[in-house]
Amino acid sequence: KPPDKMDFKLQENREIYLIFGSESSGIPKKILRDHLDNCLRLPMTEVVRSLNLSNTVAVLAYEVLRQQDYQGLYKHEPESLKGKDWLLK
Repeated sequence: KPPDKMDFKLQENREIYLIFGSESSGIPKKILRDHLDNCLRLPMTEVVRSLNLSNTVAVLAYEVLRQQDYQGLYKHEPESLKGKDWLLK
């Protein structure tokens, strides 16, 4: 049974593979059934079935990098651009 809520926490020293299905039909059911404990679906609303595939890839790729504390990932707007307090100025 899939989890009731999205809980996507990477385990240290474990390889992760991101596999995405097509926008129209998703990942084949055989693959999902065989790996149900390792599958993730981004939660949506009742009226929106899914995100555009490229948006989904971007969200999950960012989350993987964030959880791995990727060295080049900004946690705030760098001073060389707008700066972290640019909205307050």
